[in-house]
Amino acid sequence: LEVNKQMLDITLKWVKGEINDAIIFGLVGAALLVTALFFFKASGFSKHLAIPLLIASSSIILISISNIWVNKKRLTEFTTAYDLDKDAFHESEIERVQGFQSTYKYSAILLGTSIFIGFLLFVGFTKPSIKAIGLILILFGLIGGFIDFYSLERATTYQKSLNINRVV
Repeated sequence: LEVNKQMLDITLKWVKGEINDAIIFGLVGAALLVTALFFFKASGFSKHLAIPLLIASSSIILISISNIWVNKKRLTEFTTAYDLDKDAFHESEIERVQGFQSTYKYSAILLGTSIFIGFLLFVGFTKPSIKAIGLILILFGLIGGFIDFYSLERATTYQKSLNINRVV
């Protein structure tokens, strides 16, 4: 039972880490949103950044809110599932984590594509609004990549903990 209790603690710590990541991501989105609002009053190239940055920052904030909400629910759901059947909870977590590990590969492709398309738009066009969209795509890809790959590292560590503490 001690291993199982450690397992619940490890799981809840991982979920809280996901919440913290979402909060940080949301704060970055909020800072970018404020920046976008200032760009509306700017002149020159900066003015062209306002709408793309507003869209990107709003997306970041919405993703963050969604992740916070989902993971706060998980704190209760996981504790309840653990209390009902420790072994079943452990096995379901192993399956759940294995199931989403592959999504990081697709996320990397999507974020890399965002950076690549952003670069092409920025260097391939002279129109300021297109260049601005390119810069924001690069920024979005970099921010998403930073958060996602940090999340991947923690998820991989969590998966190893699940396998080490596996009940056989």
